[in-house]
Amino acid sequence: MKNLNRILKKEAKAFDDIVDARLKKGFIPDIRISKNYNFFFNNPWRNQFSRKISIDNKINFVLKELKKKDEVLEVGCGLGTLCYEIGRKGINITGIDISKKSIDYCNFHKKKYLKSNDKINFYNNSLSNF
Repeated sequence: MKNLNRILKKEAKAFDDIVDARLKKGFIPDIRISKNYNFFFNNPWRNQFSRKISIDNKINFVLKELKKKDEVLEVGCGLGTLCYEIGRKGINITGIDISKKSIDYCNFHKKKYLKSNDKINFYNNSLSNF
């Protein structure tokens, strides 16, 4: 278990570094905010067209399967893109991620863009500790 915790801490640090780099360049991981991100090379967030056919379609597939009474746990929610859309649909969702910076951003974004939607909760945790 000690070894797993050490590995998870390294992974969390790596994700924190990625989050820092993306946010410093102005990245907003919300499909409702139309913006191109030319700093990405091989990533669907690079432009709105590739995002629509890759990310938006996957989110819409998930949304079609959910009902208002459902409760969802997203493990490894990253910067919260899927959580935002599920919460906007009025479904309770909890997102967890080992990256503290990801979760800090998720809570900031939730407050700023989602009017502190009470259907969405974020926690900095690993699945094994949740």
